Amino acid sequence: MKKSHVFAVCLAVLCLCLWGCGGKKPDTLELVEKKGKLVVALSGESEGDMSRAWAESLEREVIESLGSRLGVEVLYEYMEEGQGVQAVAEGRADIAAGAVILEESGNTGYSITYGCRPVYIATVSGGVSFPGELVNSKVGFDPGVGQRVKNQLYSVAGLTIEDVDNADLAEASIGEGKIAGYICGEAEARKLLSRGGLAVRDFSGIQRESYAFYAGEEQYRMLSELNRLLTEKLKD
Repeated sequence: MKKSHVFAVCLAVLCLCLWGCGGKKPDTLELVEKKGKLVVALSGESEGDMSRAWAESLEREVIESLGSRLGVEVLYEYMEEGQGVQAVAEGRADIAAGAVILEESGNTGYSITYGCRPVYIATVSGGVSFPGELVNSKVGFDPGVGQRVKNQLYSVAGLTIEDVDNADLAEASIGEGKIAGYICGEAEARKLLSRGGLAVRDFSGIQRESYAFYAGEEQYRMLSELNRLLTEKLKD
């Protein structure tokens, strides 16, 4: 065989390989209809967090409505927050509910957002409510609030951030003067409010995290269905 022919054959094989590897991704909606079941990655319940409880209720309404419309069985796979997106990417789930994102971050593969994760700050006097008021101080940070919020605080001059796992440790550290305040989510804020020892205020001046469904890039049909159902439910 001539060298030119060999080169042409190799080039054709290479093109086929590249097309197969980088071609259009399978349509999730079509696959779900064919297999007769919808596998949903769902975050576990968040005790004491009313905003998350509301979001979970909405998610179940949307999922059940989607399953009914498609005429398929709905199967839930419960996992830790943040693992749902990876489960979809690996093919272990068709969609993920309760994915946490920042609304204005150019997210792809996600539905419209719903709900908002509140952020609070607990201090002795209650005189702090903006990041700029924490210059040259040290604060405790509830890991449950999320890394995206934490990243926004690194721009505050001289601010030291220390992870504090729960309200008990935070209250003790504030009392001992080890930290000036505690930035936390709703569950820990409720615990501190119930005790009355600290002032708890809404922490303003940061971009809040919201929830969304994740279906993956190029899953336009599935995302369209999710967005339609979310819009209907949010109007009710």
